[in-house]
Amino acid sequence: MINNCCITKTGNLYSQFCETIEKYGLLEDIDRIVFLFSGGKDATLGLYYLNEYVIENKLPISVEALMIAYPTHVYYHKDSREASCFVETKKFWENSGVKFHIFDSEEADFDETEKNACKICKAARKKLVDGFLNSCEDKERTAIVTGYTLYDAMAYMDEIILVSNFEFDNIDNEKALNRMKNCFHKMKIKEKLPNGFTIIRPLINMKENFIMQDVIDLEIPYISRGCKASVNKHKREYFKVLNVAEPINNTTYEGLLSFIGKMDLKLPETFDDINMDNYFTDC
Repeated sequence: MINNCCITKTGNLYSQFCETIEKYGLLEDIDRIVFLFSGGKDATLGLYYLNEYVIENKLPISVEALMIAYPTHVYYHKDSREASCFVETKKFWENSGVKFHIFDSEEADFDETEKNACKICKAARKKLVDGFLNSCEDKERTAIVTGYTLYDAMAYMDEIILVSNFEFDNIDNEKALNRMKNCFHKMKIKEKLPNGFTIIRPLINMKENFIMQDVIDLEIPYISRGCKASVNKHKREYFKVLNVAEPINNTTYEGLLSFIGKMDLKLPETFDDINMDNYFTDC
């Protein structure tokens, strides 16, 4: 059952989470959940709520989390000691009943001057995530869960608009076109992957600042050490604008999908439509 803290402090957001699960049938025909867990606030609330939902509804679904402790400086000090937030996060989930798989990458760490930091990080994570998932049995009934939020989806739409200048049908840059298609995939709340897995994004209708407030209210530890390369991400700045504009920001997931439809933008049906082998690197 949901604890009192969840009922009193996060009832509205948890109800929204439950409605999303049921409205989109996110857990139908699923026996096993593998949550791609970074330890950040979005993943933390997503895993917490998902575990609560499974327990509360007595679902015969196993909940596991896959955590890749990279980039190294986010989880460890220079002397290889674990950061306190990493220690506290692991301790919290050890007592939750969620089975955790934690891996360190052999990839060398990077600093804020590394221009290809995101590419390096994704490649390092992909190697370990793919290795783990390829060993999974019964992929047809296994769901890969990520912590994408509404603000993530809005940021990707913003990128598409900037790249295309609203001329979506006249893009002659193949790289830009593939990037746009890749972004579209992250706006899907549920989809079947060519390799048999189902990927779901249960937080995609929730706003960033609401999630942060719930994590604080619930007093759940999370990885609070930021990546050094994040200062170069335009998405972080975009999130700040969205939070400032919150009083007049009435965007919803359904509204975002409606906008995509009105602009006659097609969401690719599968990752096969994208000339990129990155099923899980974006998670």
